[in-house]
Amino acid sequence: MGREEGHLVHQAPPGPPRLSPRLLGADDDLSRLEAAPDERSAPLDDRDGTAPAAVRRDRLAERKDVRGPIDPAKASIELAHVGVGHEDEIHGRILWQAVGARGATDGGADRSEIARGIARDRDAHFEFWQYLVRDGSEGQALGALHELGVLGALFPEIGRLRARAQHSLYHVYTVDTHTVFALQRLMRLRAGALADVEPELTRIARAQQRPLVLMLGLLFHDLGKGLGPDHSARGAELVRAYAQRVALDPADAADVEWLVLAHLKMSHLSQRRDLEDMALIEAFARELRTVERLQMLYLLTYADMASVSAENWTDWKSRLLRLLYEKAHATLLAEGLDGPEHEHTLELRRERLASALAPLVGDDAAARSAVSEFAQALPERYASIVPPADAARHLKLWLVAKKSGFSAELRQSQSGGAELTLVAPDRPGLLAVFSAALAANGIDILAAEVNSLEDGIALDQFIVREPGGGAPAPGRWNAAHADLLRLRASA
Repeated sequence: MGREEGHLVHQAPPGPPRLSPRLLGADDDLSRLEAAPDERSAPLDDRDGTAPAAVRRDRLAERKDVRGPIDPAKASIELAHVGVGHEDEIHGRILWQAVGARGATDGGADRSEIARGIARDRDAHFEFWQYLVRDGSEGQALGALHELGVLGALFPEIGRLRARAQHSLYHVYTVDTHTVFALQRLMRLRAGALADVEPELTRIARAQQRPLVLMLGLLFHDLGKGLGPDHSARGAELVRAYAQRVALDPADAADVEWLVLAHLKMSHLSQRRDLEDMALIEAFARELRTVERLQMLYLLTYADMASVSAENWTDWKSRLLRLLYEKAHATLLAEGLDGPEHEHTLELRRERLASALAPLVGDDAAARSAVSEFAQALPERYASIVPPADAARHLKLWLVAKKSGFSAELRQSQSGGAELTLVAPDRPGLLAVFSAALAANGIDILAAEVNSLEDGIALDQFIVREPGGGAPAPGRWNAAHADLLRLRASA
């Protein structure tokens, strides 16, 4: 890694990224969650006319056994081609992390071995979490990740349910397909793709401060099916095991577990009970405890109900659900319960991240002394989903930016693109300056993650590539870097 005028450039080594050491010493029994070797699931399609076709059947038709050994390079290329958008290229590294890094040097690795390793690897889950909550992401790669078995490797809880039929009058999809469609719908809602048909739900979804909790609640909401009576309770047990497996933040884990336990509550109350009964509304509000929980449960219920079948989400159900939400919301506000319950845990998140950063900064005395100050300035979303190793790099960039006014890091990713981090004092129009400098030099921005720190520093992350694909060439990046310095200085 070289450093000049706050400009850091790092080239990742070829081949799949190495997995971090397992964070969990105890071996919980994952074998009971693995799917049988002969289970199959038809390729995901857009049967309800609204979910994005994340997998193109023609490209996957020749793949006869999606559960057999996977060659990492071929699987990564397949992932990039079967999707309908650039998200598959951006997050091809998830596939590398999930299948390539398991050491398939002999041309493939047994799927059960992949599942056992990846299911416990927090770095792989961090990658997936970031994909789920990235601004603008519509979930186009989810179908491909599931079809290739990557989702089942990360979450054996899903792999167990592959192609499992739901014997109900309403469900037309298997459990796994319903789960993927529901996640895609919620991601599209957060991205603004459904704003014309669901404007109020879109507003609520885009205002969520902890979208990861909502996404994981939706992911696990039906995964207890087939494990006995009351699949909500069984699903909550799976959440507890998952939280321990990947060291999920305790406050987040508690809310994910609550969402899974309560995921049928709003649909049942809105359709089967008298919504003019204020005692009912007040009891529901006391169970919710906060407006944040109400909003998350409302969004989860919508995504769940609307992904059951093309006919299940009706105007009648929408009106009833909205009425229950409004009455519960008004009750919570009247009782002064509009503050998020997790507020007091932000300091704990920052403290945990600071503890994880300290050993990662090495002998850099300046970085070691600044760990606490950096952690205290981080927004909650960043502290929740960014891996400590990435935060350690960002800490050094933050120090350079505070001293010189600007710093940058370009890292090549396994997906063929590159990850670009730009750090500078925040001000109106800064993101436009960054975007203009990159566009003027022919560097395409595929996705962005914008963070405003409490100390007035902007830490913005981009997925970028050449117009024809691949990481920006050194000459193109050097020219863009010079323009970034010039534009920032002149603004």
